[in-house]
Amino acid sequence: KEDASDVQRASAGRIAYTIFKRICSSPLIISCILGFSLNLIVGHDNFPEFVLEILDTLSMTYSGAALFALGLSIKATLKAGQSVLITALVGVKVLLLPLVMALTTHLMTGDQTDSEFAFLYGMLPTAPTVYIFAVNYRLKEALMSSSCLVCLIASLPMIVIS
Repeated sequence: KEDASDVQRASAGRIAYTIFKRICSSPLIISCILGFSLNLIVGHDNFPEFVLEILDTLSMTYSGAALFALGLSIKATLKAGQSVLITALVGVKVLLLPLVMALTTHLMTGDQTDSEFAFLYGMLPTAPTVYIFAVNYRLKEALMSSSCLVCLIASLPMIVIS
């Protein structure tokens, strides 16, 4: 007879296996692993020029397509409470994260230049990859798209000011 802890362990193991399987089968992860492996095997300097040009062209299309998809998905209406959540998330991302990064970097390195870089790096807007993952895993797509847009709008003036 199975007790509750055996069932929980079995279900936790099944959940962990499912998550690992979904991560490993993600096109983003597969592409990164293949590219890294090919770079290790062939070496970056040994690729033919036409292959590098094709890869450069493909890499330039990603950000444009991701931002276009992000823009298409934004809904003007949000559920109750989501505007407060978006404001809190963006506030933490734009105001608190840069300060924490700069302080942590200063404590670890003691270098002012590194701290300033960490501060500016923390102010960068959220990447559209967050939205792509939300779509792939069907997790609050409207909330993620709106958050990415608001973060972009809030980050740009803060970067210019600092």
